Amino acid sequence: MKVPETFFSVSEEAWLFMLSCALGAAIGLFGEIVRTFRCIFPHGAILIAVEDIAFMLFWGAALMAFSSVCALGQIRGYFVLGSIIGAVLYRATLGHIISVAVRKISGTIRTAVISPMRRCCVFIRAKAMSKFVGCSKIFVNSIKKVEILLPKGLNLLYNKTENNKRKNVKNVVRKKETS
Repeated sequence: MKVPETFFSVSEEAWLFMLSCALGAAIGLFGEIVRTFRCIFPHGAILIAVEDIAFMLFWGAALMAFSSVCALGQIRGYFVLGSIIGAVLYRATLGHIISVAVRKISGTIRTAVISPMRRCCVFIRAKAMSKFVGCSKIFVNSIKKVEILLPKGLNLLYNKTENNKRKNVKNVVRKKETS
């Protein structure tokens, strides 16, 4: 009976370390895509936290897939170390160049496209709000006219005009206490 080998030779481990460095560079590229998205569309802390958690889950899944495909399902510490080294090397070399270019391009896009669109939306909102406020004042005035038409012969407490100044509230309380 043949037993499969469960250990790697030094040359195989060195090869796996180099592959994990390449995996780290690919993960660094994915991180660059996430950073580009953040640069173009700035957003709040909650979305950034969700993106960071998704990135870490992607990194873990990539390491699991790497270990199952290349290393017989065995996870070694130098896989993690190699992927970190690969990501840092990517960020220090090609990632820095891409990051500067993306920031310049996104700044140009923001000033050329997004700012005029934002100003247009603010203008439209201001015009629409003035229309809607005018319509709401007409609606509120019609409701006030309906309140005037309430029947006054029913001796309801809210129809009495002296109750608006809260003069006879004490009298009402005293009447209830004496009853």
